[in-house]
Amino acid sequence: MSVTIAPTNAFSNDAPYLNVSNRNFATLWNALGLDVGDWVGEIDPLDVMCALRRFDPSLVVRETIEDGCMISCGITPEQVERYRSILTAVCNVAFANGSTITFC
Repeated sequence: MSVTIAPTNAFSNDAPYLNVSNRNFATLWNALGLDVGDWVGEIDPLDVMCALRRFDPSLVVRETIEDGCMISCGITPEQVERYRSILTAVCNVAFANGSTITFC
């Protein structure tokens, strides 16, 4: 399963979006101090931008964990920077369109 984060009502095929696994989404959203809720919702891009400004990337980086049944590949520092970059672009498009950001 995965979660997609995108500008609401972005009418362009090249609008930025972020698609992450449920676990990475929860880790990222919690590190940003944002409410995961029921994994579906809309959020003001200003809230996301403010969260990104005070964001501590070290809260998101995880090592690979192997517990016999499941392998969690973690989140690398490079992934964290990519997430931050794409979320910033999503916010910019949402601001430009006067819309919210949808995650589902």
